[in-house]
Amino acid sequence: LNIWSSGNYGTEFLCGDNEQAPDCCLKRERNMNPEDDAIEGLANGTEIIETFEHHRFKEFQYKISLYHGKVHKFFAMANTSHMWSNNAAEDPLFVLLHSFLDYVRMMRTDCLGYDLVSYEDLEDYIPYAFDGFDDIELEFKPKL
Repeated sequence: LNIWSSGNYGTEFLCGDNEQAPDCCLKRERNMNPEDDAIEGLANGTEIIETFEHHRFKEFQYKISLYHGKVHKFFAMANTSHMWSNNAAEDPLFVLLHSFLDYVRMMRTDCLGYDLVSYEDLEDYIPYAFDGFDDIELEFKPKL
């Protein structure tokens, strides 16, 4: 049984010439070049845990965002793949990746005890428990 056929898992965007929405095939173009800077440095478990050592939330988030972008670029070399940008949510890997990232953020929150901070005291933990991102530009988002 092929569950990834368009009959069982159709997509609405990036349809080929012989496809019609919403029954288009899922598109992936994996980047298998280990020398490519776009995917060089895909994180392993140890490197994910090491992001917890960044005391400021912004530093942690920046590093996780870089790893996040590399996973997107591993499964989408070009904008003809669903994991590329605006169509990424059509790929089931998108949900797995973003669920994992939420889990990592929650693990950091738990490991550093920020989940025990009361709402009234939360502001006292800026920029360690959370922080804004108005002053940095993240490098992971592919350009359309």
